[in-house]
Amino acid sequence: MIKQKTASSDPIKAPFLKFNSRAPLKQVGLKSAANSLRLTPKLIPASGYYNTFGLVDSPSRLPSLNIPDAGLPLQISRYRYTDMGLRDISVENSHYRFLGGLRRQALGWSWESALLYNESNVRDAQGHASSSRIQAALGLTTPEAYNPFTGGDSTKLSLPIVGMPTRQSTIDNLMITAVRENDASLSLWDFKVSRADLFALPAGDVGIAGGAEHRRYDYEDNRDSRQDKSSP
Repeated sequence: MIKQKTASSDPIKAPFLKFNSRAPLKQVGLKSAANSLRLTPKLIPASGYYNTFGLVDSPSRLPSLNIPDAGLPLQISRYRYTDMGLRDISVENSHYRFLGGLRRQALGWSWESALLYNESNVRDAQGHASSSRIQAALGLTTPEAYNPFTGGDSTKLSLPIVGMPTRQSTIDNLMITAVRENDASLSLWDFKVSRADLFALPAGDVGIAGGAEHRRYDYEDNRDSRQDKSSP
């Protein structure tokens, strides 16, 4: 379910002057369970508390295994973190536009000039499970470890449940809020000049018109430090 709130102000009108603004548009909602594991495999070391092929004295080791007493590490290549619940999502948008100009006629010439500034901002905050924190939680040697073998619906599993479901305190520690901020702006200046009767010819008056325009675009994409690899 998504709730949306928005408000806008009426344009302030003056001779050749306008300012439009839109109050921040905020969307808040919930999305399906925390991101699935596809591209970054996770490793459960042999000493991991919930490794089913772990140390010989591990409470989670399956019986009658023909493997060394020191156990074997497990690699998880595909997994969906359904036990982490829904993700919180909050998106805020704002937009501002300013336009002002001058227009005049003098000595037979008509001219006008204008300035425009337009700015848009977006802040997108989404709940995610931290990849590095999950890896660390899989390697814990205590019951506080993350248990990947009870993450689904236990009533629909054909394999036996291994260990206890992951503790809520562990799951809470795995969740982070990733923020992405985008800013875009446009600055514009133009100048136009014209005259309808620069000089006369037998067929009629000859006019002239000219102008110049300068534009500048700026765009900034600031992603969460855990997504752009500036922090682990």
